[in-house]
Amino acid sequence: MIRQLCFSMLVLWSCYACNSSDKPHFPLPARAAGRFLVNTVRDTVLVTGRGARIHIPANAIRSEGNTVQLEVTEIYEVGEMLAANIQTVSNGQLLSSGGMINIHPADNNSAQLVKPLRVEVPTAFLQEGMMHYAGIEDEAGNINWTNPQPLPRQPLQDQLDNGKTIMRQHCESCHTIEKKLTGPALMHVTARRDRQWLYAFIGNSAAVIGSRDPEANCLFNDYNKTVMTAFPALTDADLESICLYIDQVSKQKDPEGYQHMLAAKDSCRRYVTAQWALLAPQKQMSPDPTNTSGGYGDVYYNMVIAAFGWHNLDMLLRDMPGVEKVRLTVTVNGPHKNDVQLFLTIPALRVSVKGEPVDGIADRYCFGDDEAPLMPIGRQAWIVALGEKAGITFFAKTGFRIQQSQQLSISPEISSPAAFKEWSEKQQTIPVKNIVASKNADSLPAQSEVLRQVSVDCGCGPQLPAAPAPAQR
Repeated sequence: MIRQLCFSMLVLWSCYACNSSDKPHFPLPARAAGRFLVNTVRDTVLVTGRGARIHIPANAIRSEGNTVQLEVTEIYEVGEMLAANIQTVSNGQLLSSGGMINIHPADNNSAQLVKPLRVEVPTAFLQEGMMHYAGIEDEAGNINWTNPQPLPRQPLQDQLDNGKTIMRQHCESCHTIEKKLTGPALMHVTARRDRQWLYAFIGNSAAVIGSRDPEANCLFNDYNKTVMTAFPALTDADLESICLYIDQVSKQKDPEGYQHMLAAKDSCRRYVTAQWALLAPQKQMSPDPTNTSGGYGDVYYNMVIAAFGWHNLDMLLRDMPGVEKVRLTVTVNGPHKNDVQLFLTIPALRVSVKGEPVDGIADRYCFGDDEAPLMPIGRQAWIVALGEKAGITFFAKTGFRIQQSQQLSISPEISSPAAFKEWSEKQQTIPVKNIVASKNADSLPAQSEVLRQVSVDCGCGPQLPAAPAPAQR
């Protein structure tokens, strides 16, 4: 027992105490900061190129004269974190980021912040438990996220609470988010259907079915020609609340699947429309199978900042649902193994952390300050190797789903910043491929099945088996 404890402590110490600062870093172009000229004596709202909104009260900034130029840097994606060499780590503990922003006077201006600013940071969904961390930068430029503070109550929370209440009162007898009951599961329905279609169907599904809408009739046929209960008393505000609640829960539980479904939305609509035309060719078809409706509005985190500098919306990865202890090590192979730094990224949760040598061995790495850190099981993750030597750049990546025990390997190759940029721009999107023919389309002519998406549940109609997951290399 003592021998096992000593070994565990040795592994833990070696993961925590090692220092990779002498390893080379890939010289990637960091995202350019935006500059804003602010009149300090009047209320101002800055809207950045990435969609953040910075509310500056009159006289909140003390400076020489009545104007000051502010510089704002925003980082939202793991590729941007890698390019800026910023980790999502607080005193060695892994974090999931909701977005980072750095606000400060440009050109070393001595302006001071004397009143708090309110900052709205765009996000796909509100993650319960997010905190406001301040960034402390050391002489080497490394940022440690510290002093977590609770966020103020978010403006959308009342609407989400109302949606949750409506869901419980009117929907849960027939629907859940993740499982079929009397009616279909509601996961990703807001990615699959347009807003106005959902409002109409929830209010009076019989009327939508009677209009010969292909999607409504597809559902009607799939669920034993049962008409959903009408809810004419629900206002547009109620309908917005319930749809927003379902939208947020779907993104939170399965962000990858949500994006997958959103990308296939128009194709699914064309498929269902073609299928309906074949089943009822004598009827006149009027719906346009192209998506023309928007999403469910902009969603923001709100935080209040009292000092210039880096600020980050985060929560400890160990506090997120679905995490378990994970033993993950990665071996770096090949002639360039000493020319790179290694990173673990979890794109959907916006996690980025450097690897540290295990037991001082340069080609084997662990992540975080624990022998078995808590990580989200089943999530898509990437090991990324980046480096440069004598003007030659190196880049490699390997994708995987997080499991409880994994030993991976990676071999850095001669590459370019363009290759990294290409990967970082699309690595969060699951490719959707069209199927040309189906062995399981016995009940429908092949001309409708060419529109069918591989591994996408269009919500109704004959279901095809999911395609094998593509190799994540």
